[in-house]
Amino acid sequence: MSRYVIDALKRRWDWLRRQVAIWVWDRPAQKQDGHSFSERVVFIRWDAKLGDTIVLSWVFRELQRQRPDLQITVITAESFKELFVQGYGITSVYTAGKRHGWRSLLRIARELARPEYVVHLSLKWRPRDIRFVRALSPRHVVGLDDDLNLVDIKLGELTRGRHFSEKLVPWLEQLGVDTSERQYWIPRDARAREQVDAWWPKGFVIGLCPYGASKKKHLNDDWISRIVTACLADDLRIVFFVLPSQRPHIEYLIEFNGWGNDVVVNKGDSSQFILFEQVARSGAVVSVDTAIVHLAVGLEKPLLAIYNSEAAEFENWHPNDPKAVVVRTECAASSTVNRVDESELFDRLRHWRETIVSTSLSNDTPHQ
Repeated sequence: MSRYVIDALKRRWDWLRRQVAIWVWDRPAQKQDGHSFSERVVFIRWDAKLGDTIVLSWVFRELQRQRPDLQITVITAESFKELFVQGYGITSVYTAGKRHGWRSLLRIARELARPEYVVHLSLKWRPRDIRFVRALSPRHVVGLDDDLNLVDIKLGELTRGRHFSEKLVPWLEQLGVDTSERQYWIPRDARAREQVDAWWPKGFVIGLCPYGASKKKHLNDDWISRIVTACLADDLRIVFFVLPSQRPHIEYLIEFNGWGNDVVVNKGDSSQFILFEQVARSGAVVSVDTAIVHLAVGLEKPLLAIYNSEAAEFENWHPNDPKAVVVRTECAASSTVNRVDESELFDRLRHWRETIVSTSLSNDTPHQ
């Protein structure tokens, strides 16, 4: 059976499961008098997407600052618990992964039953999402999936065309929250600072992230080598931002191309705080479409971002910074970032390098 047929059958099965879930559990949020609701906002973030967490980080800051009467609870993956507790100061955090058992989810639902708000920003809810939110029995449900009766604060059509970081603005304004300050909240950690101190190169460093979450967002070796070579021509140092499993290949490229000590691959674990510290120390960042883009924006780093041509993804998750330089492929949405136009990329890379080199020469302060 071909991959196309398998994918088509899977999509059909997913659609059928969603329709059944809607029929069984999709009811309007609880409105009857006589029911008590806690002053709690439950954010469902169990998809464990770092980019989404970063672009919505300002929401947690402003709610804590302007509406301390609302207790924030976050349901997220185990790997994100430290970020929410230590980084964002949210003490009520529950962990649940994409395939968490339903028994434990029901336990969470019982403990959090009847919150004032549930916020879940998946564009299309899955059966588990519908069933879980129904079990929570909140007064209000905030979401982008306008087709659901459960979602009474519908933001999908209302925020069409707005960056993902701005999707909650209409709801926050209903709460009386001033939304003018939307700078991303990137927490720093002293332990991470010490770890990165041990190996971070001296001088002006460009952070380079060549690999995104999917193969379509992976630069091939040729593009990587040419980008690095162009940056080295301006006496700029390079630090690769990659996962531990990807480091051996990058180390091979460094040795094969003879780049020496001017090019290194990131060291240590792959925790969020280590990554934040590495981006914070970079003088500038080159990245494909991944969370690194949003970290660079939040930390106000000069950024050159490489995206494919998929319109909806770019609309929602483009670099939310007018100063960022963006290069996109002009091919079909299925194309990879390697289909980027060569002359456009290197012309923009050259102008971008000239700008950051002139800026670095006029500012001798270290990027700490």
